[in-house]
Amino acid sequence: HSNGAARSTLTRLTAGHIAQLTVMEHANVAQSAVFAPLVDAWECANDDHFGIALERLNKELKSGIGLNSKDFLNPIARLIAVWMYRRHDAEALSAFFATDAGCDAELPLQGMADRCADYANFLPPYQASPPGAGQIARYRKLGAMALLESSTKTINRVNNIDRFYRQSLQCLDDGTVTLATDLDHKPVGYATWLKQHLEEPIKLTRQLAPFGDYLELQNAIATAIKPNVGAASIHIGSARSEQIAW
Repeated sequence: HSNGAARSTLTRLTAGHIAQLTVMEHANVAQSAVFAPLVDAWECANDDHFGIALERLNKELKSGIGLNSKDFLNPIARLIAVWMYRRHDAEALSAFFATDAGCDAELPLQGMADRCADYANFLPPYQASPPGAGQIARYRKLGAMALLESSTKTINRVNNIDRFYRQSLQCLDDGTVTLATDLDHKPVGYATWLKQHLEEPIKLTRQLAPFGDYLELQNAIATAIKPNVGAASIHIGSARSEQIAW
C-alpha cells in the first residue's frame, strides 16, 4: 500500500490502469461471468482516452487555455500500464505499488520512447510446434527465419537464397540456431553458430534483429548455448573477422 506522497499524477494514473488490468485477468480466471463486461468497459474507456479526450486536449492546446492534466496524462498512463503489465512479473508490479520513494523512476518512459523509434513488427505470431512434430517444426522455424530476412534492410540481407536455404537447414539439423520471439510470440530475430566441440566458445555466424530487438536476441542466444560458454561473432569483411561477443 502506498500513501502516494512521492508519486506523480502520471504514476498514480498508471497504477490505476494496472489495477484495472489485474481485475480483468482475475475475472477471466475466477469470475468468467463478469469478464466480458469488464473487457467491454475497458474498450469503451479506450475510446474515451484515445479518442474524445485527445480531441478535447487538441482543442485546449489550440485555444491556449489551461490544460486538464488528466486529459493530457491519462492516455500516456494507459499505454504505460499496458506496457508494464505485459513486461513485468507479479513481484515487480507488487513492488511498484508498494514503493513510494523513487517509484516515478520505475516508469519505462525511456524504453517506450526507444521502442517507438524501432521498426514496427508486422510479422505474424510464430507457432511453436509440439514435441515430435519433426519436419513441420523444422520448416516452420525456417519460414520464420526467411520472414526475418525479408524484413531486413538490403545491406544486411542475405543475397543468395539457395545458400541461405542450405545453410539454415544445416543449422536446424545441427541444433545451432535459435529464434527469438516477443511477448506477442512474433519472431524478432534469429542467430546461427558453428557446431561447437567440448567447451569451446561458439562462433556466431549470423545475428539478425531487423526490428531492433537486440537484447531479446542476446537473451535467446544465452539460453540456447551451454552455461559459462563464451561466444565470438564472425564478421566477414571486417578488419577483425572474429570478434568477442561476450
